[in-house]
Amino acid sequence: MIISFLFCSQLYAEEGKAEAGKWSLTLLGGVMSDDTLRDAALFKADYDYSHKFTTLALGRELVRWKSDLRFELEGQVLRHRGAQKYWEFGGAIIARWLSFPWDGYIDTSFAVGEGFSITSEKSVLEQRRHEDSSRFLNYLLFEFTFAHPEYKALSLVARLHHRSGIRGLINDVHGASNSMALGLRYEF
Repeated sequence: MIISFLFCSQLYAEEGKAEAGKWSLTLLGGVMSDDTLRDAALFKADYDYSHKFTTLALGRELVRWKSDLRFELEGQVLRHRGAQKYWEFGGAIIARWLSFPWDGYIDTSFAVGEGFSITSEKSVLEQRRHEDSSRFLNYLLFEFTFAHPEYKALSLVARLHHRSGIRGLINDVHGASNSMALGLRYEF
């Protein structure tokens, strides 16, 4: 996968360098867990590989603050497959930190997003551990991206995808699901 990433980075480079653009297209694949957000963030969650999904997301830069912070808007379509097949649609406002000391070696960003998620049917996995779930829930994302410093338009993405009722605030849901996903993003 890394060799493919480096090869694709060079294909998308224009005149030796490709800078990131205002739009982004992200393709992710992931697996779900009914463990807590804390467990997922600390890499202690158990993932159910019979519950997989693929995400296609389109993003747009809204505004930048200096060269360090960027705010984005993202819309997503997810297809869940495996033990349960259903669609998920979401949207989020994202804050992305762009400056890290090692960016000269590997360009890195960290993002946090807040928004909504709606599914075509209730998730069996979410109902398995929690008393109930809902088609409409809150959505959080935490994400790292990694790119070659000279070819920033194409990056590897690692994302934590979180759905919840915000401790009962939404439809009296007190938990939901977390997912880890990996993929590629192209900025244009």
